[in-house]
Amino acid sequence: MLPGDVVTLAIDDTLVPRSSEQAPACAYRHHHSRKINRPQFMRAQCWVTLGVSALGNGGVNLVLPILSRLVPNTGNRNKLKIALVLVRALVQCSILFGT
Repeated sequence: MLPGDVVTLAIDDTLVPRSSEQAPACAYRHHHSRKINRPQFMRAQCWVTLGVSALGNGGVNLVLPILSRLVPNTGNRNKLKIALVLVRALVQCSILFGT
């Protein structure tokens, strides 16, 4: 277990650009970076990732990815609900392995 028995989780959603329309869950999504000379929408996959925060060398905070899930085009597209599913899966794993 981590020092102090405190586990800090981080949730992130990431767009992965795709050129193929046949890629799973590929759709036109809003690109939030607002960079100059970049389109406002891009064809991409959206991944929701759950990570654990850890202290690295020199006191630097690191986030290590544990679980990721692809956001589908249809059905449950709510990223917060997907993140909750990832947290629940992590809790189930910790109960099974007794950590």
